[in-house]
Amino acid sequence: QGYLFFVRDGNLLFQPFDPSMLQLSGSPATMAQGLTLYTGDVRVRAFAASETGLLLYSSEDNSSRDSLVWKDRAGRSIATVGEPTRFGNIDLSPDAKALATTRLDLNTGDVHLWLYDLGRGLPVRFSFARGISREPIWSPDGKYIYFQSNRTGTFNIYRRPANGSADDALVRATEKDSTPATISDRKSTRLNS
Repeated sequence: QGYLFFVRDGNLLFQPFDPSMLQLSGSPATMAQGLTLYTGDVRVRAFAASETGLLLYSSEDNSSRDSLVWKDRAGRSIATVGEPTRFGNIDLSPDAKALATTRLDLNTGDVHLWLYDLGRGLPVRFSFARGISREPIWSPDGKYIYFQSNRTGTFNIYRRPANGSADDALVRATEKDSTPATISDRKSTRLNS
């Protein structure tokens, strides 16, 4: 008889497990909270259990937040955009009136795209699929946002109208276990694979 350790919603859980029967028993119990770590666009579950009964885990400080701050050429802060949160990739629209960014959902561990109206500083969630959506890039005319998402298990490139008027459209699929396609040239939104 042993235990199976797993992470659900950022909590480290354990449940009695019989390895000879490959069967769980009882209900899961919480060992620790706040285990979803964020490194760029990658979420990492950081824990290890030893046969001696020792458990090592790294918990996240949920008070850690980033702020989007406008600065002038001298480096002085001019304004802050929105509330502090966990930001990832950021891309400014061609007309400099909006930005696309990624934000970590601390409850699910998913990474979603968000758009900010820079005049009002208001965020609007832009992607809704489970998993990670990352690397937002505006089209040269500002009408579309291209991004990567692993909603199907591999990172594919999708496109969605910046005004949110239509669903995500698959632009380029990536073969399993290969390097994800990327958008390398913002001026032409040229795709690399």
